[in-house]
Amino acid sequence: MISRVTKISLAGLFVATSIILARFFAGDIIIGGLSVLRISFGTVPIYLSGIILGPVYGAFTGILADILGYFLKPLGPYFPGFTVNGALSGLIPGLLASFYNQKKSWWRLLLIVALAETVTSVMLTPLWLSMITGKAFIAFLPSNLLSRVFLIPLHVTLVKLILKYSSRAIPSLR
Repeated sequence: MISRVTKISLAGLFVATSIILARFFAGDIIIGGLSVLRISFGTVPIYLSGIILGPVYGAFTGILADILGYFLKPLGPYFPGFTVNGALSGLIPGLLASFYNQKKSWWRLLLIVALAETVTSVMLTPLWLSMITGKAFIAFLPSNLLSRVFLIPLHVTLVKLILKYSSRAIPSLR
């Protein structure tokens, strides 16, 4: 059982790590002068927050990471839909991980991350982008779908490794 103080401290660390990874260590792949793929690992700490701390802490970690990240380094206009994405990125893994109380295998983590990514990055992000830009939903879908094919296995591998080694560093996570 993790104490409330430990949960709040870890949530703060996850928020800070997410902001740093998403706002300062992310990159775009540009083809023909257009950004076609954004590579970021900013959601990994949010997934971890949901998995380790539970769905409520995961959701608040995602919300805080988006809002505080926007004030530190905005990547465009503020749009509340992306805050919803952040909340769901912590909530969905937290809910699904609660069903898998036993050891979390790579395949279970793949299911957890793939479902969260499908809801947020494949379904909702194109919707938010179409609402912001006025372009068709379908125009944003292929690049988001293609990027998830590459990023989901990377995210799962990082989550698995961090879960494996964090339980050694923080005994209360066992």
